[in-house]
Amino acid sequence: MKLRGKLVSERFTTFHVPGQAKFYRRECFRDLGGLQIVYGWDIIDETDARRHGWLTLSDPKIIIVHHRLQGASFGAIRGRVIWGQGAYAICSHPLFA
Repeated sequence: MKLRGKLVSERFTTFHVPGQAKFYRRECFRDLGGLQIVYGWDIIDETDARRHGWLTLSDPKIIIVHHRLQGASFGAIRGRVIWGQGAYAICSHPLFA
């Protein structure tokens, strides 16, 4: 993400792979039964993959630039509502969300 003209890295754990940068082994994707149609699917699928014994990794050398905030295409309020629904779907604690 850009902040004041400089690239700023978002913090995430080494096992989290942002949704737009995911690749799946065919067998893993089959174990997942496909992708969930819910905001937050990229957390659900990697959690489910680990539950099935798969290893999920993120490569910090690959740089992905987001050009707008998450959910911004829906508008400020609607984007946050959808984000909140996704947080609820993945059972996030309200203080985390």
